[in-house]
This record gives sequence, C-alpha cells and structure tokens, in this order.
Amino acid sequence: MGRKFRDNRFLQLLLLWLLLLWVVTAIEPFDRRDWLLENLLVFIYAALLLATYRRFAFSNLSYGLFAVFLSLHLVGAHYTYSETPFGFWLQDALDLSRNRACAAAGRTCWSWSPSWGSAASMRPSRALSR
Repeated sequence: MGRKFRDNRFLQLLLLWLLLLWVVTAIEPFDRRDWLLENLLVFIYAALLLATYRRFAFSNLSYGLFAVFLSLHLVGAHYTYSETPFGFWLQDALDLSRNRACAAAGRTCWSWSPSWGSAASMRPSRALSR
C-alpha cells in the first residue's frame, strides 16, 4: 500500500483506462452540457484521490472498485442516465417498462435490509421522545 505511483503498474493501468474511457465518452455525448456537468464529480473525485495518494493510499482492490464506479459514471454521463443502452436492454429482456424495471430493482434493494422496511425502524425511539 505504501508503494509509489510510478512503481504501481496496476494504478497506472487504471489511470490509463479511465483517461481512455473519458476520451471515448467525450466523443459526441448525448448532451454535451449535461456530460460536462455530470463529469464534475469524476474530475473532483479523481483530483482528490491523486492529491491524497501519498498521505492516504488505498489498497489496489479499493482503487479497482473506484475505477469501476467512475467507469460506470462516465458511461452513464455519456448517454445521460435515462438513455443508457443497458437500461433499454434490461427493459426488453424482462419485458417491462423502464420505470417498472427501476422500481423493481429499488424494491429488491430495499428488501435486502430488514430494518429499512420494517415499521418499527420508522417509529421514533422512546429515549428520544422523553
């Protein structure tokens, strides 16, 4: 974890991948102004990771997961999130409307945590009400 950037081939490849993906997604995005606005997060996040690398280095696994997140964000920003090809593929594969597919995914994620969906978790605790 304490390796220098110039010695960490994995991080160099991740940075190269993100730069290449950024260039590819910059070519004719669905809406250039939205693309720039949505990429502000990528620019800020990448600058923060680069600025803090020497003092606070994450594991290569963490940087790999950051790269996956940023890659998905770059692709989503290119198409705008409502127009991504994966969403249309999922809609056709499951024979659902776009909103129904998103709602089904949301309900599934919500149900994974038992405390989120229970009525007891939504009531204020007695300690707070006294």
